[in-house]
Amino acid sequence: MSNSNTTRRRGRRGHQIVASRGRIGDYRSGAPTWIKALTEIITNSHQSFHSMMDEGHVFKEKPKILIVANMQAETFTIIDYAAGIFGTWDDVEEVLFKYSKFHKKTHTAAGRSSFGRGMSDVLYRDFENVCQIRSKQKNGTSFAVETFWDNKGTADADPTYEEIINKNDPLMKLISEHGTVITFPWRSEYEKNNPFPNEIDLERKLSKYFELKNVLNDKEIDVELIFQKADGTDYKTTLKFFDYKKEELTSELSNVKLDIDFRKCKKCIDKYT
Repeated sequence: MSNSNTTRRRGRRGHQIVASRGRIGDYRSGAPTWIKALTEIITNSHQSFHSMMDEGHVFKEKPKILIVANMQAETFTIIDYAAGIFGTWDDVEEVLFKYSKFHKKTHTAAGRSSFGRGMSDVLYRDFENVCQIRSKQKNGTSFAVETFWDNKGTADADPTYEEIINKNDPLMKLISEHGTVITFPWRSEYEKNNPFPNEIDLERKLSKYFELKNVLNDKEIDVELIFQKADGTDYKTTLKFFDYKKEELTSELSNVKLDIDFRKCKKCIDKYT
């Protein structure tokens, strides 16, 4: 898992908090769809922005959460310029391996989860998942890790991570002051029932997903989507929650024909049949 530009060393293996044998199945059953995986991260970013606002932080420009979907690589990258998700190595291990319930300080390890299960649902949902998280705090403290499974597919499987060591890391440069960058794959070859979406499907489902209603309706924070197509062009839009009140019915109810006429079907209305 190394290349010429990036070297990695194993995380603090002797001190890691790994899933116990009884919880391996729980790790792998989380975030079953890409929309749930994205929602976990997006809501975390959204709450982290508001925590900073509540603490008096003034942003130079309107805060935004950026979703980059790369169709060719079949990866999602979520970028925010809120508080970095990691402040210490203890934070790294807590975010990666512990399930935590939401509380106000969502930019801390114990708080950046709105579903009470944690980032592990996204990072370790599949033995083939190799994800990356980059984090920078306002004080300049930064962390970059890659998550994966040790001994995958065996009884000794453990979720673990390695530190990414790259002084010229281009993704880390995206958060020059503070923020978090999370990249995770969604391989269609493994996701037969829920393959990587096209730009229309992605925008439509995110805009109609009720769990994102408050986020997408928030006038203080924008959620921007960049869909990188296989032909090298990009589709860009700012996501807004779908206004169901303005949706028009495609047909009048009086025009809807049923295959059965209940007025003529005694058996259908007989309470004993």
